[in-house]
Amino acid sequence: MTPLHLTLAEQSLFKKLPASLQEGWEVKEETSQAYETDEQLQMRFQMASFKKDAAVQNLATKLQAGKQIEKLSLDAVPAHFLQELYFTIGARGVTTFMAVLLQNLGTDEDVQALAGLSQIRHEILQTNESVSYVS
Repeated sequence: MTPLHLTLAEQSLFKKLPASLQEGWEVKEETSQAYETDEQLQMRFQMASFKKDAAVQNLATKLQAGKQIEKLSLDAVPAHFLQELYFTIGARGVTTFMAVLLQNLGTDEDVQALAGLSQIRHEILQTNESVSYVS
């Protein structure tokens, strides 16, 4: 089972969930601070190839900017755009997505989605660290 890589603040929210949703999950602290700068995210966005898909571009713009979004769904994003979307929005955008999901967790499937997103963010942060985004 994929562990949940959660910051301390995210762990606090997760611990408020019913025990039935927490059961069986390994929670690891996400300690990396290798989040992207505005300039890095802007450059990624300029290189993105999904600009012809208005729904994906709109979602990427909102997530990249860290805007509060009440309801998010990846259902409208074609599967072939997902990797590029995650790279474009970076760990910051994935964190925004996770924040919305954490506030609306209600099923085991939601927790599985959170685990998947936390793994994606963790891997992005590791990549960012390896290319010296952090001083």
